[in-house]
Amino acid sequence: MKPNPQQTKQLSRRTVKTVAETLKPNEIFELIHQKEGDYTLENRRANTVRDRALMALCFLTGGRITEIVGGKQYHRFHQDGKVETKPIGRHPGLTIANLEISEDFLTINSMAIVKRSPQIIQRYGAHIAQRSQLRFPLKRKLYKNKFRDQLVPFSWLVMEYLYQLEDQKKTSADVKLFPFQDTRAWKIINDYTDKFPNWFRVQAERFYGFYIFKDFMIHSKFMGKVNPMSSAPYIRFTDDSDIKDLNKIMDFKWIDSAVAEIKTRIKL
Repeated sequence: MKPNPQQTKQLSRRTVKTVAETLKPNEIFELIHQKEGDYTLENRRANTVRDRALMALCFLTGGRITEIVGGKQYHRFHQDGKVETKPIGRHPGLTIANLEISEDFLTINSMAIVKRSPQIIQRYGAHIAQRSQLRFPLKRKLYKNKFRDQLVPFSWLVMEYLYQLEDQKKTSADVKLFPFQDTRAWKIINDYTDKFPNWFRVQAERFYGFYIFKDFMIHSKFMGKVNPMSSAPYIRFTDDSDIKDLNKIMDFKWIDSAVAEIKTRIKL
């Protein structure tokens, strides 16, 4: 029997530590595409595009699901040597206004961090409750680190959804990016992949830690962590930068064909 969303919320912190498999980006992309959503024929295409964009953003940003789609927001408190949480309302999630599109990049601005304690905010300022600007490539060869090219197809899954919203005239700045919140998002991800939202967060932390950010300080800043040491487990020694043919480490041939297929669906 699958756990219900409420059970999974309660167990998510423990469950994350039990994620044994580490998938490469092409394998995550294939997992997202392994089936279409269980919707009526009339809505299947549009909702599947939306759902794949959701999972792509979970991987790209490494964000918590509430930060992406909205849901209950909590503050953490340290009391009597224990960490306790207190509900403080609901977080709206990303809106169209958070996204910025250019020829080269999909950029996310002012993405909230929903688990900041009042003490941390008071100590460091309100900016500590927001992620740094997140920029994701829409084409290859924009970065010195070629592993960032692996993100391009995921960026285009989000773009496919944005084109759809534009066709539906749902691109006002204040419109929520996704018309549901965390509980529904958990079910969507589980239905498609048998995984849960924080599984994608773990995969993102490992990808960025293994291949992009070789320094746990930089990794922690990207992930929006206050304690840099919490990023240390995601940084490992590799000799990737010294190997001339990166295809010996990771498949790069899938990227162009994946993007071409998405652009065909968009009719670009």
